[in-house]
Amino acid sequence: MSDEWFTSKLFPYGNGSTEDGCRASEAQALKDYLRKKTTAAEAARAITQQIDHSITAEDNLNEELPRLWGLLQDALWELPEENIEPLIELLKAIEELPKPDISALERRKQPEEALWKGLSGGAEVEARMVAAGSGGMNIDEGYKRIADALESSNWLLELNLPAAAKWLAFLGKQFFEGAKDGKESWGLRMLSTSMSQPGYRDLSKSKSDVKMTLERWEFWEARLRELQREEGHVGEAAKLSLTAIDKIHASS
Repeated sequence: MSDEWFTSKLFPYGNGSTEDGCRASEAQALKDYLRKKTTAAEAARAITQQIDHSITAEDNLNEELPRLWGLLQDALWELPEENIEPLIELLKAIEELPKPDISALERRKQPEEALWKGLSGGAEVEARMVAAGSGGMNIDEGYKRIADALESSNWLLELNLPAAAKWLAFLGKQFFEGAKDGKESWGLRMLSTSMSQPGYRDLSKSKSDVKMTLERWEFWEARLRELQREEGHVGEAAKLSLTAIDKIHASS
């Protein structure tokens, strides 16, 4: 891949503005890794260094993470196929990183697990693996991601909704079929370790219901139609999810 591709990710709108672009250090770390100058573990530390050092308030977290995941998602979609396997290895290495110090965030806004796990880029890889029937992954993780995002009033939406959107984009039809069939999934069960935290699954009608239903599906869709009016990454993720849902309904 050319240097121009990495440079373009700093200025995604092509007008010299760095709005929504990745950081220069992130682009350089990815370039060095894909050109085999660093290992996956070294690249994971380098590419997340900006986030690790700058999280002092929620605004920093919500701004920095989407920039990084946007870079990695674009790499998965746009770079030649031979880069897919190394990119997956990099995502796995990122997910294994220790959780950054986010003590400045209010407790209710802190992730319930490792910050890197299951976020947008990782969610896309996981969803693709489930869709392909490979990697030992299953759809339960997708149920958890979507329920966490859509059945919570404020559970790191900037992070969780883009992840949920990837699952719906790749496996929406299977979630819809699960709703029609009354499929049960551990991913729909509320985590006892998080139930006491304000905003977690507080929109859920049942704290113990592990069954997917058409009523639940309709609630998810209604919630997405509310969220599509939001600005930024939340609104964009909601619209992406609704595009997938509308296609499912059109073909049913």
